[in-house]
Amino acid sequence: MVACNISWWAVENPFWCHFFQKWVPGCVIPGRKQLSGCILDRKADQVVDNIQREVNGKYGTGQYDSWKNISKDSLIGSMINVEFEPYLIGATNVSMQAKTAENLLEIVKNDIRYCTDVLGINLIVWCTDSNRESLKMQRLL
Repeated sequence: MVACNISWWAVENPFWCHFFQKWVPGCVIPGRKQLSGCILDRKADQVVDNIQREVNGKYGTGQYDSWKNISKDSLIGSMINVEFEPYLIGATNVSMQAKTAENLLEIVKNDIRYCTDVLGINLIVWCTDSNRESLKMQRLL
């Protein structure tokens, strides 16, 4: 569903249910609250476990980039690259925050801590945008 950009509520749509009853008889379809709650949480934990196994103890680089989504929200996305493999760390909505180097520094420091403490990566560099606030954040880092 996520890969196809299908909303969670679609699983409770009668046409969706009919499709699965017809083509996957006996299938129990979880509700949208289950899918977006405990099932999604379990899958996210599996992804983190897989990433930890792949990157733990290895050297990597980190980076962030900022952009606006289609709703015009300001986002900061973080990723790492370990042995030529990219891994998305997360995206932070910063629309309601002041666009300061100090706020950016806190986001980057949290991402770096996550990479080193949780994923076990030996970070050798963290790359940023080259705008004024990013440059100031680099000096503060």
